[in-house]
Amino acid sequence: MIIPARIFAILFILQVTSASVKLRKRNEEKNTNDAELSSAQNVPRAAPILTPSINERYLKEETQAPSAYFGCNGRRWQLWEDIDDDKYKRRAEKMGYNKTTWNIPGTADIEDNSWWGLVKIDMDVVAGKIGWESDVWDCYVNHYEDYTWDEIEEWGLKKAFKRLGFDREKWANASFATLRDGSKWDDLSEKEQWAADQICYVRGSWEVKALNEWEWKCPEDV
Repeated sequence: MIIPARIFAILFILQVTSASVKLRKRNEEKNTNDAELSSAQNVPRAAPILTPSINERYLKEETQAPSAYFGCNGRRWQLWEDIDDDKYKRRAEKMGYNKTTWNIPGTADIEDNSWWGLVKIDMDVVAGKIGWESDVWDCYVNHYEDYTWDEIEEWGLKKAFKRLGFDREKWANASFATLRDGSKWDDLSEKEQWAADQICYVRGSWEVKALNEWEWKCPEDV
């Protein structure tokens, strides 16, 4: 059968139109996918696990310690002999604590690690089971001592560290242990005491006293 020229032309136009519509639709889908991919690639990475507890807003508050803003692991501040949970003690021992290092915070080797340091030695789960959280550990236990200067700047801690006499160069070659060596809380100026508060030091932890000599208590125990 011979198709009239006019009908053939109409069919040809319909085919071209259909192909054009399909092509446009594919291009729109491609542009959408490209936009979604680009958007996904620009999403910031999640914050590292060693996120400090101190909000930058609180660093501007020069009157209160971080303990006013978040809780702490109350049982950690009990004397070893007063803890009647044997399972809890076994977990603490797995982290390297014993009666002496538990009763004198700052003397256990495990406390030289930030939370990320615990992750690397598979101790974060154990720490979690005895009540620690990453932010509280990094502030109250490690006092951010395992942080690099870049991390200190990134998380808004530089003001407190500078108040205690540190800068990038000094931090690379010193530690709080050398700063605290032999010093008393009352030897610090008011500004230095404020700075020490911001990284969760109190008189007892600064002077490396046994827990039964501490005047400070976990806020939940007050």
